[in-house]
Amino acid sequence: MKICLMSSHLGDQRSGGTRFNLSLARGLTKLGTQVTLVALRATAEAKRVVEGMGATLVAGQIVDGEVGFGPLALTRSPRTGRKVGLLAKTVKDADWKVLVSDDSIPCAEELEGERLAYICNGAFPLLFFSRDFMRTSKFVKRVLSTDASGTIRRNAGHLGRFRHLIGNGKTCCSIASFVYGVPFTGVVHPPVDTRAFCPPSSAPSGEYVLALARNLSESGMELLDSLAQRVPLKVVGGAQVAGADCRGRVSDAELIRLYQNARFLAFQPVSEYFGYAIAEAMACGTPSLAFDCCGPSEQIQNEVNGWLVRDTPEFLDRAGQQFKRETSADMRRACVAAAERFSIESEARTLLGILGT
Repeated sequence: MKICLMSSHLGDQRSGGTRFNLSLARGLTKLGTQVTLVALRATAEAKRVVEGMGATLVAGQIVDGEVGFGPLALTRSPRTGRKVGLLAKTVKDADWKVLVSDDSIPCAEELEGERLAYICNGAFPLLFFSRDFMRTSKFVKRVLSTDASGTIRRNAGHLGRFRHLIGNGKTCCSIASFVYGVPFTGVVHPPVDTRAFCPPSSAPSGEYVLALARNLSESGMELLDSLAQRVPLKVVGGAQVAGADCRGRVSDAELIRLYQNARFLAFQPVSEYFGYAIAEAMACGTPSLAFDCCGPSEQIQNEVNGWLVRDTPEFLDRAGQQFKRETSADMRRACVAAAERFSIESEARTLLGILGT
């Protein structure tokens, strides 16, 4: 089978969207599928990764710096999606063209007659309902938010052209089905490279709690401020948390090391469709503490491969209690076993199964 994966951009591999795209492509190629990735803009590093896995990249532009979705992704303008569709149209021999970029649903306008599928990683217009998202760049986001309903209506109109509508988890399927008024019936979780994200060869140090937060727009920043006063906290990403050891952006190798040696991962977001960090931490044998809702509740079995709590006070109390205890070998093994269902090969097989029906 030949599959074309479409997106608006391929940028920093530490971003969830790009990591999903590249990991899924890697899993598909390992199963013998010919993969072409289409992106309007891609970094030179992403190009090297794609070529290194034996896939093909068709990019409108290769850049040395970072790339990401722009303001047009959050407006009613279909320009980004149409450009993605026109670029994907140049890929002539694909059996399926699969959209993995939530800002490019209008690509369907340019791909009439093609076999199309869409993997939703989150309905972008709903960001305007997030208090944390609106915390920064308030004026610009307030202006763009006036068109959120128009964006939803436009996207809903295009989704009828896709043969398969897929979510990155059960939560995503439920929310996307409600927002767009069409059923999302398949699930392809964000794939984890379990050969790279794996348990350490020696006993983990367990002297700190790990959290991931890119910036102040991340959900749960107040919780991290409080958590840093109770336990030794290391934070990966661009966010600054008072009292924590803030590492900034790190390489995958360093991220894996931090996962492996953490007592546990403190996953502070509430409005999370899946929670990539939880799956990656589990693959490294490290449990997570999270709220019992949305994506985390799909991954974590309470007291088996992590802990689920109901509110912020319980989160902080449980964090303090668990830091004082050694994480058992049984729990670490349960984490690794649970993460296997999210491996790049497993999720690639799931996608191929959906497309084969």
